[in-house]
Amino acid sequence: MIKSFLHSHKIRIKHLNKGLSLLFYFIVQSSKHLFSIASHSLHSLNVSIQDHIDKISHTSYLQKLSFPFRKKAIVLAMIALPIGSGAGIGAIATSEEEPTQQPLAEISDVVDLTEEIIIIFDAPVINENYREHIIIEPKRTATARWNDDRDQLVITPKEYWEPQTNYALTLPTGTYKNGDQIIQTTFSFETAELPSVSATYPEDGQEDFYLLTNEGLQIVFNRELRDYYVNFVITPSLTLDIKASDDRTSFTLVPLEGLKENTNYTLTIYTDIHTSDNDVPQPIKQLSFSTLPQKPQEWPKDFNERLAATERFTIPQIAEGKYIDVNLEAQITTLFHDGKFIANFIDSTGTNTEPTPTGEFEIYNKDEYALSDMYQVYLPFWMAFTSNGLYGFHDLPIWPVGHEERPAGGTESLANIGRQASPGCVRHDTDDSQTLYEWSDIGTRVVIY
Repeated sequence: MIKSFLHSHKIRIKHLNKGLSLLFYFIVQSSKHLFSIASHSLHSLNVSIQDHIDKISHTSYLQKLSFPFRKKAIVLAMIALPIGSGAGIGAIATSEEEPTQQPLAEISDVVDLTEEIIIIFDAPVINENYREHIIIEPKRTATARWNDDRDQLVITPKEYWEPQTNYALTLPTGTYKNGDQIIQTTFSFETAELPSVSATYPEDGQEDFYLLTNEGLQIVFNRELRDYYVNFVITPSLTLDIKASDDRTSFTLVPLEGLKENTNYTLTIYTDIHTSDNDVPQPIKQLSFSTLPQKPQEWPKDFNERLAATERFTIPQIAEGKYIDVNLEAQITTLFHDGKFIANFIDSTGTNTEPTPTGEFEIYNKDEYALSDMYQVYLPFWMAFTSNGLYGFHDLPIWPVGHEERPAGGTESLANIGRQASPGCVRHDTDDSQTLYEWSDIGTRVVIY
């Protein structure tokens, strides 16, 4: 039985009989009660226990032992063997290394400057001073707090992590409540850069810049600024109404007194961490732009020059959707879509005695070849901008043959384009009238001034 027991543990024994003798000698010495019968028998023969065991076979000796005795002897041997120094037998109960557990860390790919590092342990940690031996390189003051179960450690920078820095966080060895050992572990992480500006309105270096009513300068950042301080400084100085988006990724700066004409402005953007009371905010972006000069006192007589001048100086009065802008002084019609210039045309508007109405209107109806009830002339590309249909946009009028004013019929002269000549409508040449007709929709807004 002992042979099979030893064989099952793959222990090689050169002298089995001698090994058994040593085994039973140890048992007898350790437990006088269990070996009292055997000891008495051997003493009566005046033979030492060691000599007697050497002379008899292990088989015959074991046959003399009762089964309960054999069972106890084996159990005792298994308990006692690790204490002994026998090379072969002692290997039966050699203990394994104490188990060790490596903590895990919840760390983002790029750690934000105020972000916490969470360390997760497999079991509660009993070391009272474990936190005191945490090492952060480069050195940075941080707090470490346990959760209620002491199996999570939250590490928070006292102010903030340095931007764009590679850190090494080393946890010391320690002991779990269950006795397992915590091995020393080092985590590495990289911190984010300070927020940066991804877009601005106006762009840096923009000329002839203007703002619509209630419109403002736009600053867009590459990420949320919930944990950051941000400041905007504009020169020459303006009072700014600053409005942040809900997620604090963009800001609108509305000058309360408006931008001055023909002025060069510089806007500097500063940012810093909210928790940093002592640091000086860092400038992260500076942009310059210039506003429009005053518009000309007189518009150029040359049509191409006039079109170029009005494109530069016409400020849209509606920022969203399509709208038609009519400048009576310049005799120019300009198309805008979402506040952006689309095209402009030379037009002809009402005379001083029959002026074109001013104000805000919209397109009420359209007819590609309308007949005027009042004048009995055809008005190609007609679009009414008053609800009563008295005024609208159209091509130059066409008189039908037999008309009482022009029996021979005909079309109004192109010479009238570019000056006040109509009874109140806004006229364009054929090409421009068609472009305007095709671009406009029912409901398109109109501003005439």
